[in-house]
Amino acid sequence: MKRIGLMFILFLIILQFLPPYSFSQTETHPFILYTSEKIVAIKERLLRDPYASWFDSLINEADTILHNNVEWGTNTIPRNTQGYYGKILACAYVLSDPVMENHKTYGKEAALSIYLIPRNDYKKYFSSDLEVSEAALYWAETYDMLKGAGFDFVVESIEDMESNIRNKFSKLRDYMARDWNEGLFTSLPSIQKDFTSVAFDNGIIKVEHTDNHHVKLYASLAALSLVIYDESGSPEDFSRARTRLLDILDNMTITGDNGEYAGGWAEGPNYHLYSTHEYIPVLNMFKNKNILDYSALPELVQTHLSLPRIVMPDGFTPPFDENEAVNFDIMGLLYSQHKTLPERDVFLWMWDLNGRIFDKAYLPDYLAQFDDTPPVYTSPEELGWNPTDFYPESGFARFRSSWDTDAIYLLFLSEHG
Repeated sequence: MKRIGLMFILFLIILQFLPPYSFSQTETHPFILYTSEKIVAIKERLLRDPYASWFDSLINEADTILHNNVEWGTNTIPRNTQGYYGKILACAYVLSDPVMENHKTYGKEAALSIYLIPRNDYKKYFSSDLEVSEAALYWAETYDMLKGAGFDFVVESIEDMESNIRNKFSKLRDYMARDWNEGLFTSLPSIQKDFTSVAFDNGIIKVEHTDNHHVKLYASLAALSLVIYDESGSPEDFSRARTRLLDILDNMTITGDNGEYAGGWAEGPNYHLYSTHEYIPVLNMFKNKNILDYSALPELVQTHLSLPRIVMPDGFTPPFDENEAVNFDIMGLLYSQHKTLPERDVFLWMWDLNGRIFDKAYLPDYLAQFDDTPPVYTSPEELGWNPTDFYPESGFARFRSSWDTDAIYLLFLSEHG
């Protein structure tokens, strides 16, 4: 144990002197949910299910948002909810026919949703760092979709709308990236000062907490930095966000005593789901930008496979580590992203247990990314998975009478040191 602790400290020291990650390219859009090369195929398949029904749901949700006359930029609605609304409206603008009645209004309201975000005093507008992270990713996705669709950002009598949006994004990026001690004796805002996230900092070595909060923070910061990559400071902030995100993902996924990636999330499946809502879109963004193909990372492959290994017969993940039993609504995205994984069909099997339900905020993700190729295997049994199995390196054993929905189920867990 002492050796592991010493190695970790040495790793932190080395990190201080590593050169920043960089890649040579200019800012282009879109790239978070999809790329320009894919948009034609995405629109063409809207005529068939499940995309047709999802598109109807998207338009219905967008029309409901318009009907509610959202007061953008006020505190009547949480900022992450406003961000979700903007994302839905932007996607409706991109995918709807230009002759559709509300087409232009979708774009206008989506643009207003990101134009009226806070410029400073973030603690006043956000209830937690989690709300900041969730809103920031939604706002980045909204801008990326509008920019990629050629939206002109000419709305009413607003002058320099797009440059103002990018300026506010830059300030929010700084707020999310700035070390707490940079603002200690100044008025510079820092998310780490408003919502403490530093475990240790002596001026030479800084140790931040490794948890779902920081998965969400650095995933969102990476996206926000990339959508304004041509702005001063964005390449450096993206480099740090990318490095920290991958480091935290490696720490949050479970490694066995034998040193191999065993699969599992350190804070349990509910908090894992909480984190996936940021890290899955951003890792897909990395893939679209040819930065990284996460579908081959063994720590994530095994951690994602651990979900169908532990899922209860009713399709919910078990409530351990202060977790609730939850429906893992991104299973369809995992099925689509892990295209070369031989066992990927178990993701679709698990998603089917709950009727392929997912949060409306991810309608754009599913419309853009879901692969409707029929599975080869329709159950874990066809893959040769035993109903009862032991995963000592992951720290659990599963006992099931069968893979049926009425199976008797028992999960034994051990505590990781």
